[in-house]
Amino acid sequence: MSTDMGLDRRAFLKLQLGAVATMLLQPGFSSGGEALKADLIIGCWPGYEKFFEEFAYKPFLSKNPGVKISMDIAPISQVYAKLQASKGGRLPVQGTAMNDTFCMAGLKNKMWQRLTEKQLPNLANVPPGLRSEAGPFWAINFFVITYNPKRLPKGISSWNELYDPKFKGKVGMWPAYFDAYIMAAKAAGGDEHSLEKGIAAWKKAKDNIGLWVKSVAEIHQAIHRGEILVAPDWGAAALRDAATGMDLAVCIPKKVLS
Repeated sequence: MSTDMGLDRRAFLKLQLGAVATMLLQPGFSSGGEALKADLIIGCWPGYEKFFEEFAYKPFLSKNPGVKISMDIAPISQVYAKLQASKGGRLPVQGTAMNDTFCMAGLKNKMWQRLTEKQLPNLANVPPGLRSEAGPFWAINFFVITYNPKRLPKGISSWNELYDPKFKGKVGMWPAYFDAYIMAAKAAGGDEHSLEKGIAAWKKAKDNIGLWVKSVAEIHQAIHRGEILVAPDWGAAALRDAATGMDLAVCIPKKVLS
């Protein structure tokens, strides 16, 4: 049996999209009470268009009818590269949400605007050790097993069950991103510093890997279609796509290390 995540998906997505909503309230996006007129281009991750519009853009546009927003839909790496190439010139986007990797890269390159408590009162509740001068948002994602609930109604009982012969050719796996190998390493007696144990475990169960994936969108579409049944995955993205009607369920096995 599995422990399905009983999260309010809409509430979770509101937290995730809070970065964009607050970005729109920063100087250059708001005008201190004056009517704002602007045409803005905001970077948007593929697959997030609906949620950016619902939780970030609509609330902002309802208070700023003179603003028009268009989305630059592209992976974070591409948006970051555009921003970096345009330093000192016209920005390709006026704002975007970033992940931890590019948040830190932007900090080192002094690319981000300082965020203050006046702009975001809740910043006062963030522990000082988690803040930076630029104030980028940090989202806590969770690593899970995503599966097709119609084809696997009982879910999955442990991380090691991914190696079960019944899943031959039905597991999606990542050729990169160490996250997918952390739990395999822990189940094998290691930890995040000894991923070779997780890699060795997957080497023995390589026949179960039916698809090497390169993106979250690819893995979710494959599970939805039934091409594969299960995969190590990021919970937030899986909840997002499940909310659109895809046949996806998210679980954290009760037997974490067995």
